[in-house]
Amino acid sequence: MNLHYLAHLAEFGTTDVHIMGRRATVPLVSALALEPDLRLLEIGCGTGGTLVRILLAYAVKIDAIDILPEMLRVAHRRVQMADLRKRAYLFRALSAALPFRDRIYDRVYTEGAMGFQDAVTAPAMLAEIHRVLKPRGLYVANETMWKKSVAPETVALINAECERDFGVRQAAEQPWTADAWRGLMHDAGFEIVSDGLLSTYLPVHRDPLDRFSFGLLASNAVSLSYDIKGHLTPRLLKQKLEYRKRLTKDYGYGQYIEARLFVLRKP
Repeated sequence: MNLHYLAHLAEFGTTDVHIMGRRATVPLVSALALEPDLRLLEIGCGTGGTLVRILLAYAVKIDAIDILPEMLRVAHRRVQMADLRKRAYLFRALSAALPFRDRIYDRVYTEGAMGFQDAVTAPAMLAEIHRVLKPRGLYVANETMWKKSVAPETVALINAECERDFGVRQAAEQPWTADAWRGLMHDAGFEIVSDGLLSTYLPVHRDPLDRFSFGLLASNAVSLSYDIKGHLTPRLLKQKLEYRKRLTKDYGYGQYIEARLFVLRKP
């Protein structure tokens, strides 16, 4: 995958690049059951929006990885401006080959990482997450997957169109449903604590991670500065208009996918 659309979003400092956006992060953080001094790993941190909001709300430490240098560049600046450098460490790495020791994390989380996986990388990613988690540690994920009875040829067509227009798939390369993912998770050694539809967990009240702080103001200022720069750069503005045309195209893909919140425990 080229990931050109994600690289474009990084140029604008965009956060919450996952299904249902910022609202989906609230139940994920709740499921993490965070306590002071826990050590977390975020896989696919993007520009660092979730990373910073968690660190501002909880006395934890977070290592984070992403594959795109464009994303990490913004995340580094966000962490620096929010004065979180002593509790956040960023790395460029693949989820299927984590550069960390065994059993060092209390929690691991992802938002939208499964759509990048295929038959080789998906089990490798789950095995790596299991390896770096401490016993009784949790892996929490809000992820998009294919609904039951979606034909393989439909999956192939949708993914091909999405990769052509955006450089990313709609969901996993294979027509994997929640049942298939459960099987992969069990095979990796996880206990499944819960796996409900994400929509049933969405908050109805104000996001508790958005309470006022100077760090949050600094993080928002980073997003704003990149957004202004993007709109003042002819090349990026032209790209944005082109992607907007593609996004308004009636793909009708929503009928084929669903979002779930997985909470897994390492025995």
